[in-house]
Amino acid sequence: IATVLLIAITIAAGLAIYGWVSGLIGAGTNTHMPTSESATLTILDVTNTTATLQITNGGNFPIPINYASPTSNVVVMPSPNGAKVSVSADEIPAEGTVIVTITGLKPSTTYTVTLNGLKDTYGDPVISGSVSFTTPQ
Repeated sequence: IATVLLIAITIAAGLAIYGWVSGLIGAGTNTHMPTSESATLTILDVTNTTATLQITNGGNFPIPINYASPTSNVVVMPSPNGAKVSVSADEIPAEGTVIVTITGLKPSTTYTVTLNGLKDTYGDPVISGSVSFTTPQ
């Protein structure tokens, strides 16, 4: 009986050490990989003075968004005078979306909207792009 108990204790101790060394014990399932988040812009609607866009978070962590000048994450070029950018939320949820509305645009003008300087809740850069559209006359 003593021999069987010693073998069982040795196996249990070996498995515990293996689990600890390999990271199975103590590591949570919600690990963060830098630059794992991405944000995509999609055009929903464009009129001669207004554009409605959607930002989709393709990652597993929320992305805070700042749309107040001068440190805006949503950049409209050329910068329209008197235009107003509004975003439906202060944060893009994981695998979620927010709506961006840009008012005060000029008819028959091509604009490019870029997501600039987005960082996830861990402070890591978010992969993001831009989208261009032309307002009708």
